[in-house]
Amino acid sequence: MKGIEFSKNSNFAKRIVADTTFKNTVMKSYDKKTNSFPQKIELDFIGNQNLNYSIGHGTFLNAKKTNNGYVEGIVFDKYDYSLHYYKYYKKYPATLYNNGALLLH
Repeated sequence: MKGIEFSKNSNFAKRIVADTTFKNTVMKSYDKKTNSFPQKIELDFIGNQNLNYSIGHGTFLNAKKTNNGYVEGIVFDKYDYSLHYYKYYKKYPATLYNNGALLLH
């Protein structure tokens, strides 16, 4: 599978980590009883326009808490070439671009 990997120190990665919705979603999924995260955490970048257009919906994989209290994991985003309907536009504005890319292929 082709893809792009961003360094954890890249501006793009820093924007993801700084996003309030990202932080809240990840921390809400933390299970204090088992001191662990689920293997997959579904993400929606609705509050940040740049992340919404670039990722929209993604998955945080293999999240774990380090000894220093940081959370590590992989944000995975698969470009979706499925046609989406108008009802998604309000919640996911990037759907318009998705449909445009689909029609160009």
